[in-house]
Amino acid sequence: MSEVAQRQLDSLAEFLAAVEHVTASERPELTVWGALAEALADWLSSTAYDSQPDLLRGSLSRLIEVYPESGAPGGSLLSDVLDAAILAWAERAALRSNDGLPFRR
Repeated sequence: MSEVAQRQLDSLAEFLAAVEHVTASERPELTVWGALAEALADWLSSTAYDSQPDLLRGSLSRLIEVYPESGAPGGSLLSDVLDAAILAWAERAALRSNDGLPFRR
């Protein structure tokens, strides 16, 4: 595994552990995708990340603009959009390289 992939897995593990802690101690209604949506919204509005690639920030900003907010006519939660996107990606990957079977341990 590459160093970058390992760092990303470590970051994801840290994020998931943080979500687990927050749901157990502060906000039982919080979901992983809800926490991700909050993290992305914070990241998009922060100036602390100005050195990050503009392409990613622009793509996320466009995503938020394209999908109306929850409660608006035709609106969706960002967490629902992210969930659908990663599930579609995983399904395509499974079709390409895992005989269409899901990636589960």
